[in-house]
Amino acid sequence: RYFVLADDRLEHYDTKIAFYGMEAKPSGKMMLAEIESLSVSEEGTLGLVFAGRTFQLKAKNLHDAERWGVAWKKATEMLGSPGFKIEWPASIRERLDPVQEEEPAEDGAEDGAEGGDVGQKAP
Repeated sequence: RYFVLADDRLEHYDTKIAFYGMEAKPSGKMMLAEIESLSVSEEGTLGLVFAGRTFQLKAKNLHDAERWGVAWKKATEMLGSPGFKIEWPASIRERLDPVQEEEPAEDGAEDGAEGGDVGQKAP
């Protein structure tokens, strides 16, 4: 599946064709305000807790998973979600400086990820 992180929601598409379609509607979505937490693993997996369930999203690599995490952090801060938390692996946590966090690429299609229960696309 392919995911898009929008300002207030996470959308997913079941196929690459639907994802790249100009007028395609997402197969599903989760409102960011309803997502409880996100964990990023050394293997590039993102664990997303939503409605008491954990969804596993697999980024292409650790760098892309880090970019997803940074994008999630920014999106939830903009929404004012004080209860939202992100768990980072030590290797990323040591490098992340709030002032120098990398902005995700605008063309997230190149940074797609494959997911478990839900799926994903890059921010």
